[in-house]
Amino acid sequence: GLYICKKVLVAVVDETETWYTELDYDPLALEFLFDALDQSNAELAALLKSEFEDKNGDLRPSAWDNGQIVTLTASKKFKGDWEVGARFRYLGASPYTPYDTAGSSIRETWDLRGVALLDYDRLNGERTGAVHQLDMRVDKRWFFAKWSLDLYLDIQNVYNFQAPLAPSLTVVRDDNGDPLVDPTDPRRYSTKEIQNFSGTILPSIGIIIEL
Repeated sequence: GLYICKKVLVAVVDETETWYTELDYDPLALEFLFDALDQSNAELAALLKSEFEDKNGDLRPSAWDNGQIVTLTASKKFKGDWEVGARFRYLGASPYTPYDTAGSSIRETWDLRGVALLDYDRLNGERTGAVHQLDMRVDKRWFFAKWSLDLYLDIQNVYNFQAPLAPSLTVVRDDNGDPLVDPTDPRRYSTKEIQNFSGTILPSIGIIIEL
């Protein structure tokens, strides 16, 4: 199928004001289903582009402007009521709003807020890395006169991919936990950026009984 949606009304909120804008949403979503050998299948879906007009009239990427979203699924039934399935997911780089390092490092600002300021002049102006993951599942079924038993092993994120997230900005602290003053500018604290990642192998074993 092919799906196109043009506009969505969204609210954008920051610390000083709230404004509404029509989202110029121009994605291209494609779905493809493939059946082979009677008992296996694969599916592909992709979303290409999405932008919105900010309060200044500039086009910016929306939070879901990932470039590509792809999902591939496949399953195969074998003799003896065994079934093996797999799903691969790929998500292009996600937009995010970076921090205002200069504004956040001012000592009075940090002492008042305790957290970094976002740079709304660069709204969704940076991107994380692409994300991908492989999940696999094996089922063994037994059929009886009035009920059936399904024993399965499911493993998510088989190769333990670490998905990159938006980095964090914080101040450098001494051994007592106090912020360190920037030696080149006493009006500011020294800051550092922390890279964030998410992802772990998640195995599970389950039993399904159908009466």
